[in-house]
Amino acid sequence: VVANGTIGPESGVDPEVALGGFEIFIFEDAELSGFNCTLHLKSGATITFTIDDRQVNPATPYGADDTLIAIDLDSLPGFNPLVDRVVAITITDDGISHTPPTYGDTTLELDAVATRVSLLPGSISGYKWHDLDGDGVWARRMDDNHLRPCLKLHHHSP
Repeated sequence: VVANGTIGPESGVDPEVALGGFEIFIFEDAELSGFNCTLHLKSGATITFTIDDRQVNPATPYGADDTLIAIDLDSLPGFNPLVDRVVAITITDDGISHTPPTYGDTTLELDAVATRVSLLPGSISGYKWHDLDGDGVWARRMDDNHLRPCLKLHHHSP
């Protein structure tokens, strides 16, 4: 993918749609420090993949290519989106170094790990009259004689 200086969705595209189904984002200098990534699932299973040193070609001067790795969990073999959740991520340097004139791989250079969590759908239902003084009795405002309703927001957990 050629960098164009723009980060984010194209004009008019919903940001959630622009993510294209990817849920985990790893920002790393993958040219010089390859790594192994293990996703630990709620079920107890693990999914592991490897990013190799110098995976980005052609090599950049001084190993200056930061890389974004986007993971679409639904596309990973062994991941069941109906029951699985990632509960931990382990990222370890692969320990493979380069010989001169290529710069050595001395450590994992991890810039950030980000996750996308879509909001749970919510619903508004019922009503509760405002209890201004906490005594469990419907309260009336001091400035008028009207009862003030307030809504409860309920979320549905999957």
